[in-house]
Amino acid sequence: SSYRISWPLDSRGGRVSHSSKPRTLGARYLPARRSVKRSIEGGSVKRTVVALVLATCWAAPLRAQQGASLTPQQWREDIRYVADALVRNHVDAFHTAREDAFRDSTEALIARIEGATDAEIVMGLSALAASIEDAHTYLRLPTDGPLAFRPYGVRFEWLADGLAIGETSEQHAALVGARVDSIGGISPASAVRRASRYLYRENEWTARISAPRVLGHAEAAGALGLAGPDGALELVLTLPDGRTARTTVHAEETPIEEWLAPHDVGAFDPPRYLRHRDRLYWFERIDDLDAWYVQFNSARDAPDESIAAFAARLADSLDARPAGRLVLDLRWNVGGSSAATVPLVRTLVALRESTDPRFFVVTGRWTLSASIVMLGDLVRFLDPVLVGEPTGARPNLYGENPFTDRAPHSGLRFTWATQYFQPFGPDPQPEAVLPTVAALTTRDDLLRGRDPALEAIATYEPRDLRRALLEGYETAGMAGAAEAYDDFRGDPANAFRRPFDVVRRFGRDLAEDGLDGTLTVYRWLMRDYPERARSWELMGSVYQDLGRLEEARSHYLEALERLPGDTTVSRP
Repeated sequence: SSYRISWPLDSRGGRVSHSSKPRTLGARYLPARRSVKRSIEGGSVKRTVVALVLATCWAAPLRAQQGASLTPQQWREDIRYVADALVRNHVDAFHTAREDAFRDSTEALIARIEGATDAEIVMGLSALAASIEDAHTYLRLPTDGPLAFRPYGVRFEWLADGLAIGETSEQHAALVGARVDSIGGISPASAVRRASRYLYRENEWTARISAPRVLGHAEAAGALGLAGPDGALELVLTLPDGRTARTTVHAEETPIEEWLAPHDVGAFDPPRYLRHRDRLYWFERIDDLDAWYVQFNSARDAPDESIAAFAARLADSLDARPAGRLVLDLRWNVGGSSAATVPLVRTLVALRESTDPRFFVVTGRWTLSASIVMLGDLVRFLDPVLVGEPTGARPNLYGENPFTDRAPHSGLRFTWATQYFQPFGPDPQPEAVLPTVAALTTRDDLLRGRDPALEAIATYEPRDLRRALLEGYETAGMAGAAEAYDDFRGDPANAFRRPFDVVRRFGRDLAEDGLDGTLTVYRWLMRDYPERARSWELMGSVYQDLGRLEEARSHYLEALERLPGDTTVSRP
């Protein structure tokens, strides 16, 4: 298994230098500055929990070390080497974590060496790197040598409706597509929460990649207290036919040559988005959707065709056979060189001007690194409809890791972020690039070979919440507006929409008819966005205008309490 998130290569296999990255088409990047770090004071529990990560990681009883390949002194030196290298080389190692918490966690891990197994120490180091919280800073779980983490013959996948077995070795083909009801004697939700502290983590959606990978290795599952001393992992499953199965999986001692997916076992054609994941990029016309479908899986030149040549060929095809839709699928694009994407972005801009198709971009948890920079350009220049899952990286992200290092004794490899990118501008951003239309994959989708993203694109019609609110209000007053708002919020396709400003402006417009309507609308914001200081401030302003000064004062104070932890507020 490869834990590489992004490794930019040029067409000859060499590392790409980004020291002279052009700012073409707005692909901006800036050096990180400690002065603009997010505040971690004022009661932000998330930011102070880092110091407790190692204690939680070691919640399972530590087993006596058996067959250790390193001495305790060598492990101590390796732990300090990795911790110091991450702090020294990262562009801003404490953009999220606190330095004192990171150092405390380092010493806590060192203090537990004597009673720990090698696997537990490796996992502790992995948790330490993950506490920095960007997807380019992580320890690569070892896959060979005396410290090797052996995979199970099943690959777990965290879907919209829970943990499932997405692929298996031939030996476990009967388990493909099964729902996981219990893993290691605990619920899947608990196991995922436990595992998500390890490997790379930038947001909830990166954790949906890393947690299943951690759970899929015997040594990792053992370190988490889920597997037995021999690596045996007990599972309770619901099979695709509805039957319950109890089984135990063991570590594979030899590499698995071929993994079986639901479409392999079910003998049906895989959905389009799974057909050519091995290609860096490809496209085809979908006649029944009146669309050109472009899957862009890596931001680096293929050996047989550069991205520039690919973009030119795409332009020729679209000119010859125009379509009403253009779908760019980035859901598997883990990155590469953001400079390499410029020819494709330019081509898409030109195509939009010449043929004017409705433009859709499919995103997902694997949309990371350079693909986020590209996505920023696409949003700015083409205003596409984003469909799918939130991205696994933040809109403004720490990236560019052309360097890797090894711990001197264990040989464990680790990497770190070297640049800070702001493709979405300097304003505060959410934890991920959020889709306009949510289209999440379920277990049933896998078992039936469906692509919820393309299905959502086929039926997409834009919804104008502001117009719906105004029409509802004109028809039935505040009751009509409330019904329109609840209908919007209740639509699964809008699961990741955050229409705070739309609702705020609607409430402000109602002030012309008196403040009662405004007060009602701002209460909606209080209900749906209680963590935002702005919600409380707006309520305070209405109470102030109504002359209810004590209530205004209490709401202003609540706004000030929330200000330090409010990620939607700009920092000086």
